[in-house]
Amino acid sequence: MCLNPDTLDDNVFEKLEIRDLNGSRRNISGSSFVSCTFINADFESSALLSVTFKKCTFLDSSFINANFRNVTFDECTFKNTMILSSRIRDSLFSACFFKYSSFDSSNFIGSRINDSEILECGFSSVKAKAFVISKTSLTSVNMRKTIIKEIDLDDTRFSDIYLSEDLMEVRGACLSLDNAIAVLNAMGIDVNLSK
Repeated sequence: MCLNPDTLDDNVFEKLEIRDLNGSRRNISGSSFVSCTFINADFESSALLSVTFKKCTFLDSSFINANFRNVTFDECTFKNTMILSSRIRDSLFSACFFKYSSFDSSNFIGSRINDSEILECGFSSVKAKAFVISKTSLTSVNMRKTIIKEIDLDDTRFSDIYLSEDLMEVRGACLSLDNAIAVLNAMGIDVNLSK
């Protein structure tokens, strides 16, 4: 379906397949998207205010330099989707799945990622203030230049993470035993805990 970008405010959209949406440089507010699939959608430099995405899928889409405020993504899937250099304020990603996607150089303020899986994604140069990642798995994630101590990690698991050679990302961070092992593995040190 070709959706008119001028109709994106204060509407409810359900069970749509939306291809090649040019939502760039738009202000989108008050809308809900339920069980929609976005393919090659472009939200570059857009502002999303109080928008809800429930059980939506984003494929080959882009939120480059976007502003999110009070946005909820619930049970959404992101594949090959770029959320680069974006400002994500008071927003929630809950029970989401990310693969081959990136949050590189984004700024999270008062936001959460809960009960999600982040697989083979970019998370480098992220800035955080009052940002919580809870009950989430990060596997094969590039975290170079992201200061981990600025993120509240609640029951979150790292595996095969990529850090800078000097491990500047973990200085001053409080890590669980599993996450400390993941950091050591990232350094090329195999850890074998025997009981």
